[in-house]
Amino acid sequence: MMSAMRFSAILQLREWERDEAAMSLANLDAAAKEIEHQHQAIRLQRKSHREARQRKTPESRSGVISAHELKSIADYDRALQHAESQCLKKREELQIEVQQAHQRLTTAQLEFVRIEKLQQLELSRQQTKIRQQEQREADELITLRYETA
Repeated sequence: MMSAMRFSAILQLREWERDEAAMSLANLDAAAKEIEHQHQAIRLQRKSHREARQRKTPESRSGVISAHELKSIADYDRALQHAESQCLKKREELQIEVQQAHQRLTTAQLEFVRIEKLQQLELSRQQTKIRQQEQREADELITLRYETA
């Protein structure tokens, strides 16, 4: 009976660890999707910014352009490029974390299954032990009846 309670407590702990690993993986997946969404938005901004510059009419391209305007266009493009590189870096970091979380989840799941099998094995052993005890008691009872008869 004591081992059944012990296995139950260990199994509950492993189940909690497995659930925590699954929740961590789900959170990391959500964060990775959010970073990917941000990356796509930045790429779209850069593309539309580039297209807007290219759509300008030839007259406006050949006219006088202030240095301030050129600098602000370059600064904006540089800022978008920096934001995109930061998103890519964060995505790579999250991919590593997702792989680690997936490994933890796999390990926790295997450990849970292992403990569950051990619990079933112990239960089977106890049931066999009880059946053997009952059989011995029945054999003794039959022997006593036979001797008294």
